[in-house]
Amino acid sequence: MQYSSFRNFTISCVALFGSLLFSLSATMVHAAPLSGLNANMDGVVVASGTVTSVLTTAANNVTANDVRLGTGSSPTSSIAYFGMNYIFNQLTFNIGTAGTVGVVTWEYCSAATATCTTWSALSPTDGTTSFKTSGTNNVTFSVPTDWVTSRAGDGVDLYYVRARATTAYAVEPLATQISAMEFDLKLKVKDELGTAQTGLLSGAFTFSSCVDLTKYAFRETGSGAYEFGLLTTDNNCSYTVTSSGFASSTPALTGQLASTLTDLSISAPISLSYAYKVTSIKDELNNTLTGVTVKAGDTQSVSCTESSGAWYCPVPVSHTDLNIRVEKDGYVSASTSVFSTDRTKESDAQQTGTVSGMKFSLKVSVTDSNGGSPLSQGTVVAGDSQSVTCVEQGGSGSYYCAIPLAHTGMSATFQRINYTGVSGTYTDRVLGIDPQSTLSLSTAGGGGGGGSGGPLPTPSPTPTPSATPNPSSTPTPPPVPNASPLPVPVSSNAAVTLYRVEGDPRVYAVVNHHRRHIPSLAAFNANGFHWADVQVFTPANAPAYVEIKLMRAKGDAKVYVIQNDTKVWIKTAADFAKGGYKWEDVVEVPAAELAAYIGASGGSGVGSMVLLKGGIGRLNVRALPSVSGKKVGFILPSQGLVILEMKNGWYRIELSSGTQGWALGSYLQMK
Repeated sequence: MQYSSFRNFTISCVALFGSLLFSLSATMVHAAPLSGLNANMDGVVVASGTVTSVLTTAANNVTANDVRLGTGSSPTSSIAYFGMNYIFNQLTFNIGTAGTVGVVTWEYCSAATATCTTWSALSPTDGTTSFKTSGTNNVTFSVPTDWVTSRAGDGVDLYYVRARATTAYAVEPLATQISAMEFDLKLKVKDELGTAQTGLLSGAFTFSSCVDLTKYAFRETGSGAYEFGLLTTDNNCSYTVTSSGFASSTPALTGQLASTLTDLSISAPISLSYAYKVTSIKDELNNTLTGVTVKAGDTQSVSCTESSGAWYCPVPVSHTDLNIRVEKDGYVSASTSVFSTDRTKESDAQQTGTVSGMKFSLKVSVTDSNGGSPLSQGTVVAGDSQSVTCVEQGGSGSYYCAIPLAHTGMSATFQRINYTGVSGTYTDRVLGIDPQSTLSLSTAGGGGGGGSGGPLPTPSPTPTPSATPNPSSTPTPPPVPNASPLPVPVSSNAAVTLYRVEGDPRVYAVVNHHRRHIPSLAAFNANGFHWADVQVFTPANAPAYVEIKLMRAKGDAKVYVIQNDTKVWIKTAADFAKGGYKWEDVVEVPAAELAAYIGASGGSGVGSMVLLKGGIGRLNVRALPSVSGKKVGFILPSQGLVILEMKNGWYRIELSSGTQGWALGSYLQMK
């Protein structure tokens, strides 16, 4: 019976049978020394020779000396079985008559079908000394991992342990009551990343505000879950968890404990914060880095875990070194102090910090040899086969390169349209802690090009087939309003070859033996080209191709004729035919590429593209070339428009809506 029921039973007996008061009260003291912690037995069976007795009821009541634990005859014929319907790790015996001489061996069932087929040795702490010590004492053991349920003569599948007599008793031991340890609280512990904290010992859990602070039973059940045997009369015990490398958990309450299990493992799992946390790591350009190895603690011996752009470090409180080491391939490894306060006890809060200024493995500075000013908007490539593209810091002319340690190439190359390419050699780094390599390059402007400056590297030459000579251009008829839809042009993405000629920074894209000049960095990038694909030829070996001169932007029906890096819009299909053009010669290009070309009159005439000058929010478009003309629209910043006609300082343009009007040219600039 449960202790509470037994207590009521005792009180009733006192009222009804006063003569039994002393004997029952004495029995109560011995029967349930750990009140709510001891559960009634689910099965007690004693086998003596061929006689098997089910003594479960006797074990759970308070009748004195009604459970026989061994006979005085042959020891091997005396076996006592104790079973519960859950795994337990302690039995409590109230021995009324102590045995003498006899010895038992404790065993558990490790393999069973219906009845147990294999009994394995159990090594308990036996406070009963093989039932030879009278009074209330415990038999405690570690829970076996291969413990299985079985039957022991009562037809019930239970977790059984047994006491098998190996030496016969001279006086048979008799028990008044037997109970098993009951676990009444279950907790689960994980870290702030959701990883179960396993392997914690009983001492990691601290209880307070309880009537009885004793942890009578403790076990780990797996996946960071732990069960306890506490005094079930306690209400709202406060508990905390401490684990090395973590900040102690915030105190929480158990609520009212009962004889059944209070399971808080799902509803209120305990989350432990790591001792130290690095919230971000940035390079010297202030870019946020990921994939960084972080080590902390004394001699940086503790590995930190990266998750969602932060690093979590389980540093024990015994460590006093606040430095951390950061390592990333392509960058300079460094030790740095990011935490302001040393944690000296587990209850100290988590310390956080950030890392900034992690250096790239290579820094290249590029200047114009004519005056020494920094050269920006170029491209620097380095590393093996110059496969690493470096990053420029704003318009500083300084380029930063993340060269992996495995690379042995030590050459970096700078390219920019209208400048002569230049290369240099830097020092190879072999260790992560080696300092940043630096390289200074200087070059002068070269001929050719057109459009805005942009980067062009110098890959190793790979010859391509020769083609037919470049034909002369055909004059373009004057534009006429109301453009007619045009056929679908040839895509510029088919079988593209990129090349340039030594001494000339201009890059060409070749499609079907026709070439077009790529006029700017924006145009190069808009096409999705890669600098490593640009082939380089000597002037003597340069191939000849037919020049592409008809282009239109993707998604736009307007076709332009290109001549000497200028463009003129062909307004109608009739004008297209008059010019002797062929629809199959039209190449579709990204809008950024077409926008890089200037107008037909040196960038200042009809056909030129214009946009607002800097600092102007918007410009009115009027029906007449006069400030008295009616407003028909307006131009916004970065809105490129083509000049259709020029008159007295006014430009006739067409808005995206199709509306045509006049804008004052003094507020516009050529694009």
